[in-house]
Amino acid sequence: MNAQALILPLVLSFVHCFTTPGFGHFAHLVLAHMALLGAPHCVTETLRLTQWHTVRHWTTPYAFMTQGRWSCRHVSQCLLDLLAQRLGPCRELVVALDDTLVKKWGRKFFGLGLYPDPTDKNPGARTRRVYGHCWVVVVLLWEYQAGKWAGFPLAALLFVPVALCSTAWPFLTKIDLATGLVHRLRWSAPRVIIVADNLYAKAQVVRLVVN
Repeated sequence: MNAQALILPLVLSFVHCFTTPGFGHFAHLVLAHMALLGAPHCVTETLRLTQWHTVRHWTTPYAFMTQGRWSCRHVSQCLLDLLAQRLGPCRELVVALDDTLVKKWGRKFFGLGLYPDPTDKNPGARTRRVYGHCWVVVVLLWEYQAGKWAGFPLAALLFVPVALCSTAWPFLTKIDLATGLVHRLRWSAPRVIIVADNLYAKAQVVRLVVN
């Protein structure tokens, strides 16, 4: 059995999250990104790999991501349900909350901020800042062997600096975003353990755990 035969049934599990044309774009992006795994690439590279641009206009995948009739929340829940089904029933789930920096620069990128670069190991790194998007993420952790864990990113929300917020985009702290990510998903286990660093060890998250 080849890799495509293993992957396609998993991709088909998300068919109800999209319209028929939308699912075609979703499947194309997932399969192309997997084929390019480990190599720097963008959406344009996936189009070149699959020759998708020869049957669809090259702007169509971008329109699908920004204007398509689909919901990130719905896709995240489908992924969580699929993982719960594949990994088997369990009494508890372990979930990690954290944020990650994606370096970006340019006037047309909304929500850019200046942040420390965690990959910069040179002297003086703590005082330097880089432009980028800061994404708050929720990840399902699974211990597949004793002491060995795998992480499955489920969802992410963009942290926008307060100076860029408005009535149309109200300011939310990283803690607000993290608790919102946990609340928006339905968890199959009766007990959920949240793993986080001291940034997220706040009363709002503790109340979430207790409740």
